[in-house]
Order: sequence, then structure tokens, then C-alpha cells
Amino acid sequence: MKLEKRTQTKIKSHIIKGRITKRGWSIVIIPPHTRIDTFHSFNHIHLSSNMEKHNQIKKRSFEKTWTIIENHIESNNKLIEDKLYEELK
Repeated sequence: MKLEKRTQTKIKSHIIKGRITKRGWSIVIIPPHTRIDTFHSFNHIHLSSNMEKHNQIKKRSFEKTWTIIENHIESNNKLIEDKLYEELK
């Protein structure tokens, strides 16, 4: 049996989905389908323009990363991928 915790919220025009498992955690922002996760042993972001690339970001907890994403969308009224990446670096 897989143990995992899932959460979801909507902010402005974006849905944010989160998942925490024994292997790590992930957060997906839709649209544009940006993903932040820890499944390759380091925190990284997959920008929608190149989902194959793992752009390393600062190591933070799921909760702290979630809060940064929420604050980013609230303050910009939308997701700006490059700006979010800079905030998470």
C-alpha cells in the first residue's frame, strides 16, 4: 500500500496540486503545467517550456515551497515562470 498525502487549491486562474510520498514531494501548477519536485534527490523545477530539464533550486520543505508559490501568484495575479524560478533559486 502506497502512503501519500495529496492537496489541491485554486488561486486566481491556477490550480496548484501537491503530493507527498516516501520518495519525496511534488507541486504542479496548472496552467501552464510547471512542476517542482524532489524525486531526483534534489529540489528542482521543470518549466513548461522544457519539462525534461531539471533546474535546481534551493532546498526547502514542501510547505515553504507551497507558500512561496501562493504568494507569487497572489502578488503577480498570475504565474510568471521565470520570476518564480528566480524566487525559488
